[in-house]
Amino acid sequence: MPKKIITAQRPFTMLIANVRAGADPAVANPVTIRSTFTRQLLPEIGGRGNDLVDTSNSTPGTATRQGRVTFDVGGIPEAAIGSITVVAAVTNEPVSWIQIGDFRLETGQDFVVADGDTATTATNLATAIRSLGIGEVPIPAGSVVNFEGPFGFNGVLVFEAGGYSPAMFTLLPVDGRLESSTAEPHIGPPVLGT
Repeated sequence: MPKKIITAQRPFTMLIANVRAGADPAVANPVTIRSTFTRQLLPEIGGRGNDLVDTSNSTPGTATRQGRVTFDVGGIPEAAIGSITVVAAVTNEPVSWIQIGDFRLETGQDFVVADGDTATTATNLATAIRSLGIGEVPIPAGSVVNFEGPFGFNGVLVFEAGGYSPAMFTLLPVDGRLESSTAEPHIGPPVLGT
């Protein structure tokens, strides 16, 4: 899986001369206005960051995105949100695992599965996620562990269960991707001014 992180350069503003309305030069001169155009370059740096889901079939590598770093709520970053529900807790099974970005948490090694007790297993899993240091502190509620992933626009984290019994866990979102598209800041359009 590829690793890359998106960085943001300072925004820059340029003046653009526009024609407000066309006119017949024999009758009158066209009305011109000046406006501003503000954008940022957001280059990707390869080999850094978390394991990402490869969302493209193109040649792997890095690119430079263009736009403007924007927030829905003025200047307040938001993290991607995920949850893990412990459906069953059976200790005599071989290793099962949950992967969040670079980190793979294995049953019996990274957290203890309490036989028949999904709430205790969820608490143990929350403690293991807390030790990874990604996002906010996970909060177990019964057999469900809610947690926040990374902030910003740095791709799509791998978020999946596997091993002998991946059905021991139910993940939300369910498509194997913890997308930071719900996170902020995100890459928005350039800003056109007057």
